[in-house]
This record gives sequence, C-alpha cells and structure tokens, in this order.
Amino acid sequence: RNGRDQGTPMLLGLLHLLPLASCHGLAAAHRLRGGAALTLPPLVGAYQSALAAAPITTNVLSAAGLSVLADGMAQAVERRGSWDVSRAAWISAWGASVSGLMFFFWFRLLARLFPLAASSTAQLV
Repeated sequence: RNGRDQGTPMLLGLLHLLPLASCHGLAAAHRLRGGAALTLPPLVGAYQSALAAAPITTNVLSAAGLSVLADGMAQAVERRGSWDVSRAAWISAWGASVSGLMFFFWFRLLARLFPLAASSTAQLV
C-alpha cells in the first residue's frame, strides 16, 4: 500500500462522528465499535444547544474562531516576527463567510436534495 492509503481506514472509522448527534449517541457509537465508553465534556452539550438555538450564528462564529486559531498556528510555524492582525482578520472573515455561512446553506441544500443521506452513514462510504 502506498502512503496515502494508510489513513483511509481511520478516516472511514470516524465517519460515524460526522452528523451531530447527542452525547449519548456518540458514546454508544464509540462502544459499538469496540472502544471504551466515550465521555464528552459539558462544552459539547453547550455547543449542541447553541447549534439548535441559533445554527447560523453558531456556525459563523465557530468557523471564524477556528480560522483564527488555524492562522495563529500557521503564523507561529512561519515565525515571521509579530502576529499579523490584518491577515488574521481576513482569514476570520473568510472562515465566517465561506466555511460558516456558505457551507451552512450548501449542506442544507444537499440534505434537501438527498434526504436519505441524512439517515444513513453507509452512503458516505
């Protein structure tokens, strides 16, 4: 096998975690695959509650925050001196608009076009 195929079984094993499920559902899925019981922190429950209450706002803010975090790590690896705030602001705006807002509506459209995919992870494989 070549180097690219090494991560494929692990990735396919994690596909069951893609849909946001209840904490109990994730723990059950983890036990079903032979792992130890998975206990999720209360932060996950709070995030799921925020997604249920305000999905667009939660997605936009999460994407912006993750984009800034990723850019901060990239800037730390580059070590060009001080932190480039304008670059981080642009990355944050891009993450919020594309990853947060546009993908929200894109995945909602896909769920409407392919309704069975929402109920079956087997179709993702």
